[in-house]
Amino acid sequence: MRTVHLLVSLAIGSLLMFVLPPSTLNESLAAASAQNQPEYAKFGRIAVQTAIQQQQAEVIDYLYQGKFPASATVTEYRFRLWMRKDGREYGLIAHVFVNNSTGQQQRIELEVLR
Repeated sequence: MRTVHLLVSLAIGSLLMFVLPPSTLNESLAAASAQNQPEYAKFGRIAVQTAIQQQQAEVIDYLYQGKFPASATVTEYRFRLWMRKDGREYGLIAHVFVNNSTGQQQRIELEVLR
């Protein structure tokens, strides 16, 4: 089994060395990456996947437009996607509606821009 030596610098300038097995290091890096993602990242991935499936097109650009109250219990995350299909490009707005108390997606609406 391969181990990884991780050096951590403390504020006082000394170094601590930890020996971590690769699986622990990978889990730690994945957790740190998830913590550094913006709040909307999860819903952006869902918007992109849904657009690709429903439009049978590729996403060539992506813009987070913001978080909006849809009702007292639902928040809308809005994304502008630029799509390409059969050599034609067009815009799409993905509206991802999320339950405020559970944090779970309720529905997605795709609006093709003309």
